Amino acid sequence: MTADFAALILAGGRGRRLGGADKAALRLGERTTLDRAVSATAAAREIVVLGDRLETARMVRFVRESPPFAGPAAAIVCGLGALAASCPQVVVLAVDMPWVTTATIARLLSGSDSAGDGAVLADSTGRQQLAMAIHTEALTSVAAQRSDWSGQSMRELLRPLDLRLVPAQGREGRDIDTPLDLAAFRQDGESGWI
Repeated sequence: MTADFAALILAGGRGRRLGGADKAALRLGERTTLDRAVSATAAAREIVVLGDRLETARMVRFVRESPPFAGPAAAIVCGLGALAASCPQVVVLAVDMPWVTTATIARLLSGSDSAGDGAVLADSTGRQQLAMAIHTEALTSVAAQRSDWSGQSMRELLRPLDLRLVPAQGREGRDIDTPLDLAAFRQDGESGWI
């Protein structure tokens, strides 16, 4: 059974700090980071991947912001416009966060149900991660404040929103930005992965 939320998976970056690697296609164990993100958001009514088409275990839609590589804020706004279903909440997840699980998403959705506009995962230092659940109406309202989000920062997109911080548990607040991050993830093996 699917829950009443849609998911946007951010998978269209350049991977500059990772030597230009396609983060969505990175293999961690038996699955790609994209398949892990799709698994984490599996309860969504609809999943839209913002990036280039890749084979996935579940049917998802692929769209690209215009111009490509215009940044995560532009990708999120593009993804909002591509959603076919009308859901009260939208989950945003970066593809390079393979420790995020269905349990993480459930906690974000639960946190989003409280007062405010949504919830965002925060690591042990309090730094907000690209894993969040936001009321669709609030995010759509902010997105409408600009005609073009190309090159705009995530901070600019999220600034007007009242987002509750949901503390990361274990490794779920970690991402893969550099070759050292990737090596650490591969060294950790499959234990704890979804």
